Amino acid sequence: LEEALRDSIKSNSEITSEYKIMQERHLGHVSERVVDYRSILVENTQIRKQKSTQREQIQTVEQSVASMPATENKRRRTTDAEKSMLAHADMLEQV
Repeated sequence: LEEALRDSIKSNSEITSEYKIMQERHLGHVSERVVDYRSILVENTQIRKQKSTQREQIQTVEQSVASMPATENKRRRTTDAEKSMLAHADMLEQV
């Protein structure tokens, strides 16, 4: 009876140690996932901040263009059109 009891205790301790090893492995995998999720959250937060900054910059430009006098706005468009035509003319000369 004592020998059976010792074998049972030994078997239980082996099972317990195997269980602990499996539990540690599982916790290791879980902690790796948590680190992955955290890095994804940080990256998403940075992207959201960049998008917000870009939206603010676009709104600022739109507001400044809207507040420009019509002649200045028209002059700018003309200048851009002239630059485009000159660039096109340069390309034609090269061909």
